[in-house]
Amino acid sequence: MDDATLRALAEHNPYCLGCGSDTPAGVGFRMIGLEPGSLRGTVSFSRIHEGAQGRTHGGAIATALDETVGQLAQIEFEGGCATGELTVRYHRPTPADGSVYDVTARVTGREGRKIFMAAELLLGDEVLASASAVMFSMTGAGAGEGAPVA
Repeated sequence: MDDATLRALAEHNPYCLGCGSDTPAGVGFRMIGLEPGSLRGTVSFSRIHEGAQGRTHGGAIATALDETVGQLAQIEFEGGCATGELTVRYHRPTPADGSVYDVTARVTGREGRKIFMAAELLLGDEVLASASAVMFSMTGAGAGEGAPVA
């Protein structure tokens, strides 16, 4: 897919904290590659994302990983989805210095309207954080307004 198509797929809401172009505090998710069952993208953390001085706040990292699995789930479900569970493991501190980091997501399993996923935040080949997630389809049978997600 070309860059314009990937950008159009990724930005579902200009105010989204993960991918929105009109959100100064966002993590700037950009999709750079898409294959069946997997996705690659980039994010960036600056001083606005700091927790400890010079280091990215864990919540910003979780946002980036959630956005990455959410983007892939949206494509896999061909419509709306929601995060049911996100478990993040922080492997090492992530600098909040404006660097661009790679993020990846992949499908690890399916069960009805659930997709199980894994994601990583990387600097080169080094894994800075990883996550597992359960995403739920918000369309189709059993996904109506007020439907239970678990």
